[in-house]
Amino acid sequence: RVPLRRASGAPLPLRRSAKQTPGGDVFIDFTVTELKTPTLGEMALMLAAPVIKPLQQLPVKAEALRRDMTHCVFSVNVREAKGLAVSSASGAKSQASVAVAVGELEQMTRKLARSSDPAWGQKLHFTGTLEELLAAPIQLLLMIDKAKRGSAEIELSPLVAPGGERSSDFALDVSYTCPIARKPLKATLNVTVAVESLTPPTWQETLFHFCEPVLAPLIWLKNLPAHLKELQRDLTVVTFKVLLKSAHGLKAADGRGKSDPYATFTLGTTFQYSTVVPKTVDPVWDETFVYQQTVRDIRENPLMIELFDEDVLNKDDALGAAELDLALLIDDPVASTSGVDYELLLAGPSTGITGSVSLSVFVENKVQPTQKKLLLDIMDGWYEVLRSFVVYHRMPYDRTIWAKLRDWQTLLVMLIAASPDVFVRGGFFTFFLVSIVKDREEFQLMRFILGLKGTQFISGLLKAILAYFGFWQCTVTSPDPAACRNDGPGVGSSVRFTAALLVWLQMLMWTAFLLLPYSSQYDPQTGRLSYERANALWAANYARAKAQQREKRASREVHSASRPSSRVAPSVLSIESTDSLSTTPRPSRMLKPQSSMSKMGGYARLNDEADLESGRKPKGSFTKSAARFITGEGMHFHERVEEAQAVWAALLHPLLNAPPKNRMIMLLKWDMLMFLCHVALLYVMMFFALLADEEARASNAGEGLQILSRVVWPLINGAFFDTWQCQITFSVVKIFFSVSSFPFFTFTIGGLNKLFTHTEPTGYTRDGLIVPADPNGLSAYLDWLKGVLSNEKFAEELSQNFSTKDNERLRKAVASGEKCLITAWKRPSSALRVTRKKKAEIDEVLKKVITRNNASDALYSECFPDQVLVERYLAVKQAAKEAAKKQAETPETSQR
Repeated sequence: RVPLRRASGAPLPLRRSAKQTPGGDVFIDFTVTELKTPTLGEMALMLAAPVIKPLQQLPVKAEALRRDMTHCVFSVNVREAKGLAVSSASGAKSQASVAVAVGELEQMTRKLARSSDPAWGQKLHFTGTLEELLAAPIQLLLMIDKAKRGSAEIELSPLVAPGGERSSDFALDVSYTCPIARKPLKATLNVTVAVESLTPPTWQETLFHFCEPVLAPLIWLKNLPAHLKELQRDLTVVTFKVLLKSAHGLKAADGRGKSDPYATFTLGTTFQYSTVVPKTVDPVWDETFVYQQTVRDIRENPLMIELFDEDVLNKDDALGAAELDLALLIDDPVASTSGVDYELLLAGPSTGITGSVSLSVFVENKVQPTQKKLLLDIMDGWYEVLRSFVVYHRMPYDRTIWAKLRDWQTLLVMLIAASPDVFVRGGFFTFFLVSIVKDREEFQLMRFILGLKGTQFISGLLKAILAYFGFWQCTVTSPDPAACRNDGPGVGSSVRFTAALLVWLQMLMWTAFLLLPYSSQYDPQTGRLSYERANALWAANYARAKAQQREKRASREVHSASRPSSRVAPSVLSIESTDSLSTTPRPSRMLKPQSSMSKMGGYARLNDEADLESGRKPKGSFTKSAARFITGEGMHFHERVEEAQAVWAALLHPLLNAPPKNRMIMLLKWDMLMFLCHVALLYVMMFFALLADEEARASNAGEGLQILSRVVWPLINGAFFDTWQCQITFSVVKIFFSVSSFPFFTFTIGGLNKLFTHTEPTGYTRDGLIVPADPNGLSAYLDWLKGVLSNEKFAEELSQNFSTKDNERLRKAVASGEKCLITAWKRPSSALRVTRKKKAEIDEVLKKVITRNNASDALYSECFPDQVLVERYLAVKQAAKEAAKKQAETPETSQR
């Protein structure tokens, strides 16, 4: 006889009326009447249930899939509307139309003007699979004077149910706001929805749907010639010439009834503008603008034409804008010969038509890409897909460490990064560094260094486990006493190749560190990467290196001019050397670093002391200097050598002049020390291993020890690398070296990595864009919400206890959130504000749909865990208060 309790151990409160608080305990008597042990057949059936149950459900799933793939054609006959109000003070009737939307499909009826009871009688047809058409109800939007005034919904599912009616009339009440009185009104919309055909899929279509993931690559290869032809057309570069002639009837933006108009042209990322024509509303330009774009870019971006009135003191006023789709002119023969004339109407931001602009467009030429460019574009597309996948799952902007551990793709990337195989780790981190060096962002470079060495520690633990298991196998389970010579840890692997890979990983780490002072910082105000500090620091260091080269060259010239020559008389030599010394200018003083520390990134900022005599500030960027050095355009061999020396000196300058207490420098010095110590340890251990082998050989042969020839000399000429002793010893030393990176691993935990940088944490989106870290933002919220809605534990409850409208509200909220994620990051400066606002909106929808009254405790706790914790805390606090009150009343009762 025990009180009934929840899983958490708290007593289960009794449900009473709404005016009473929960209280008391429930006592239940349990009686065990039978204990039955399952038979072997029942146990076998239980074990096979995970395999049998999906097979039993296969016909049901196949039928559901066949139904979802059924092709449906239905029509919406918008007949009439009743009771529309007037839309202007003069009594003119509304100009009404109806937009019908089914998922992504949308059509609109014609507009009927001057009628309060418009009769359209227009039938709109929609086609698609039932899965697409039933994903959302039919939306009918009442449009009055181009503005949405009201909406109504119709469920299509009853009309496609087996044995149901295929046509139905609906009289929908649509609530809307009167544009004159600003008060709610109601109109009636009469429509007819009819399902005209339902065509189930053929067995070939069903089979193809099942095999599509496997057949897709084969189909792509089959259509490869067509893909290449389409790609060749997309990459064709078209040259357009736009002749801006004139504009007519522009708005008078000045107080004197005139304007000072000028035009701007925007095509993709290319922006151009015309001259200003003063004091006119009918300007004439006759100016030409040339654009070179690929066909792909032209299709995606129309030509934007905007006219403004120039103001000297105030912001320029917008006079109107228009768009022109240049893709229509690519294959137009008239555009290639005489050009196409346009008279485009200008639409103002809120005033309608504000004039027109005249222009002509000519297609100058079209240049098709070469096969090399086609191949490079294909490879670049594959590379971008792989890069986006790797950088997102390695450094996602929207996930915490626990969310990473729950995602199998992120776990896969983490396991590859911590692989015991040095070749796998080397290839992964090489690709990752190439992927992030494009942005060269400070936080990501710092995380690369810590991640490279941190995963080295994890791989060392895995190597130790595998090595111990290998030693156990060759010493305990193998009958051969010399089994470790053939099958020991590391035996059979190339020591030289593995050592080269370890050195390569060290070079990757030092490359990232050398780039760290010249990294960019993410600016949350603009949503862009700022290279201003990096370019300024590079310009100073590069100018310093070039100045030192000039000083050394001048010093060499002075020294060579002062040397005596055997071909000239001594007296002449003396005079010439004196003259040369007196006329040669004294080299400028050496440049010294500034003693103060930069507050950005913990690196020593250097004074820009180059060109002190002229007082000019050096200009340049790291990217341009690196490109000039790599290409070597217009440089001779000795000039390239000098350029390499200057670049190398500029790269090393922050390292050589960094303060000794710099945390990252201390870790890197530790790593370099450990690397050199373990190289020495390898040689020491190999010396004793070869010495032991030589002692055994000399003892068996009865000869003396030959230490120089058999121990020391193999260490010098590298012959010991091919011995089994070296392979096992190298495997052990690798483990020691990997474990020595534990200090790096500690700083990858939590927020300790902020000790190395003052920049804000960043991450990558699924598209490979670098953005601020937002692990609790909209993306993570949507992943969690989709997991709740798709959970089998709550799927039945959501479908049975909640209305179709509520489920649709949740699906729409998730879809709008995903759409917001796609569009928000196109404007990075406002993305965080927009996504957080959308998250709050979706959370409000969730609170309205899932409440205490209509949801189970499990579902409510899953959706609002923080609210449940607060309620439990308040309940426990109230129970403690009541217990204290009863305890205070007990002594008074006993006294009475």
